[in-house]
Amino acid sequence: MQLLPDISYPTLTVQTEYADSAPNEVETLITRPLEEAVGVVPGLRRISSVSKAGMSEISLEFGWDTDMDFALVEVEKAIGPIRSDPDVDEVLVRHFDPRQAPVLNLGLVADEGGPDLAELRRIVEFLNRFMDPVQVLAVEVPQYVGQGLKTLVPRLIGQTTETQ
Repeated sequence: MQLLPDISYPTLTVQTEYADSAPNEVETLITRPLEEAVGVVPGLRRISSVSKAGMSEISLEFGWDTDMDFALVEVEKAIGPIRSDPDVDEVLVRHFDPRQAPVLNLGLVADEGGPDLAELRRIVEFLNRFMDPVQVLAVEVPQYVGQGLKTLVPRLIGQTTETQ
């Protein structure tokens, strides 16, 4: 049984860290040159970008018939010169895989005087044993803990399993 259909969206994301830079610097020095570099990759249909303080994020949408392995290689080649810039901290190219997205977010909240965080963690571990093939990927404790609420938020991801 598969929890999600095997769909591979024809989208790549290029994230670049450029520390201690204002959004307009990131736009001028990183985002625009990257957009120009990847704009010639075969199969590319649409480019959108966001430049923030210290970071550039570019979304590349390809046609459904595009070989995404080839597109990934071409994007990597296109961004090579920018990646080698010593002022650029990191350039990541990611391919979105819906099988890696959470299929369930579960939050446990206790009012003041209720279970403490250790007890909430035991509840999460107990639930996790019965949610096979689900696994807890992360546990977050939000900033508002200590303001009358205690919270654990496990992020659960389904895994593909075969049933007999």
